Amino acid sequence: MYFLGQGVEKNVNKAYAWLKIGYENDVENLEAKGQFERVTDQVADFDLAENEYDKLKPLYSFDALFKNIYPVLESSESEDKDEKSLVLVKMVQPKFPRKAAIQGVGGWLTLKFNIDPLG
Repeated sequence: MYFLGQGVEKNVNKAYAWLKIGYENDVENLEAKGQFERVTDQVADFDLAENEYDKLKPLYSFDALFKNIYPVLESSESEDKDEKSLVLVKMVQPKFPRKAAIQGVGGWLTLKFNIDPLG
């Protein structure tokens, strides 16, 4: 979006920062690597581009996303000491877009997910 100016003001430095985050989070994705390399070739000031990256990394790096999104399992006292039960640790209410609420817009979401051994 930032690289082509699609819906936002064109900004090669921000495009570089977002693609670098994406590339680091999924290093096996050859398409992401190619996009990152194409944008990198267009960066005129790497200090500004890296500054944009430094702003995004604490929020969107793999480690930051893992820490903020992955569920936390806590043990609870039960008859079977080896059994773990799920305990709600944090709940965040979704923010409905104000403009949509004023216009009476609504909808439904179907969510499907898998839970791995880590939760």
